[in-house]
Amino acid sequence: MIISKVKGHATDRMVEEGLVKIDDKIGNDHADKAATSGINDHFEGMMEFNAFLQQRRKDCTKFMAGIQSMIIGITKEHRQIQEQKTSIEQLLVPENRKGKMEVSTELRYAAPNDARKLQIRGPPRGQHSMHEN
Repeated sequence: MIISKVKGHATDRMVEEGLVKIDDKIGNDHADKAATSGINDHFEGMMEFNAFLQQRRKDCTKFMAGIQSMIIGITKEHRQIQEQKTSIEQLLVPENRKGKMEVSTELRYAAPNDARKLQIRGPPRGQHSMHEN
């Protein structure tokens, strides 16, 4: 078996002028037909796979937007807690006390409508839907 690079899409004129061997032209023509046949045989499956990947990208984008919103909410809450902590610490310094202050030690929980529940699916198992037996 000999493998070599040949000029693709060679014409009969190129063969006549000696630029391309007739065997190379015939071999390349067969390769072109096989490539076209392969595209036609797998086009529908590739389109379905492409649609699957597009939907997956949209789902990932939506998921990441939720994660970013959660991070922003946590960051804002953390900032508020730090500001509250700083103001309480300043009140504990004797020269800053102007009288008595009641400090609440209750834990605040998010209202059910303000909380988010993450539903993370496990990794896919088995054969992919595009896999052929």
